Amino acid sequence: MEIASGDIPYSTNSTLVNMTTPSGIDVASALLVGIPSTVQLLLCGFVFFIFYRDSSLRTVFNLPVVNLVASDFVRAILGFLAIPVYAIWHTDTPSTTDDLLCVVYRFVNNVQLAWSSWAIVIVAYSRSDFTVNLFTPTFTKKKFWIAALISWLGALLTSVPPFLGWSSYGFHRDATSYVYVCQTGTVGKGLLHAFYVPSSCAVNFLVPNVLVIFYFSRIIPLSIRHMRNRKVQTGQLNAVVLSAIPSKTEQRRKQQ
Repeated sequence: MEIASGDIPYSTNSTLVNMTTPSGIDVASALLVGIPSTVQLLLCGFVFFIFYRDSSLRTVFNLPVVNLVASDFVRAILGFLAIPVYAIWHTDTPSTTDDLLCVVYRFVNNVQLAWSSWAIVIVAYSRSDFTVNLFTPTFTKKKFWIAALISWLGALLTSVPPFLGWSSYGFHRDATSYVYVCQTGTVGKGLLHAFYVPSSCAVNFLVPNVLVIFYFSRIIPLSIRHMRNRKVQTGQLNAVVLSAIPSKTEQRRKQQ
């Protein structure tokens, strides 16, 4: 895929260095990306294996956690895709294959980030519900699947606009390093395109974080109340125990 210098939003300098073999920085970057992704992939697989083998773990309380682990599993797979997209520095014009990998990576990455953000919200809601409504929880499997489906569809819908012309996925060349970077392109496309990234962040990061804080904040007053009740009960128990122990005066009287 050839890109004219005038089409590069970050620079008009067309002098590029062709790299035919990965450099030491590329290899080190690939290792830094690949090793954590491998460990993450193994850990997520272990959680799936335990959840599959032990039927007692398949409860509504654990389903939100498995949903979150599933998003981490996708993140681990993306780590391997990030090696040719990010770890290898593209100082020459990216090929059609490189550009396709970049588009796939950015799209799946956006979906995964949005999915994981809303998965944490589901976890926070379930923990809050089971804590506040200890004996009569309202969080059921039906509610979980509805919430999970909405979060999945929302993650997909908020990641599709670049394919419809609102912003774009692809390589863009940095103005200082002259290296092509895989990202969501907004520079030089107008205010409407530049608005995509902050609006997507607001929907998939700001709102979920506010909800997580809200749900977990419901647990804090309950925990404080529980600690106070525990302290009162401990004091009452100590008083009962002390009252059952005869005083020294009573002991002397019995000895006489």
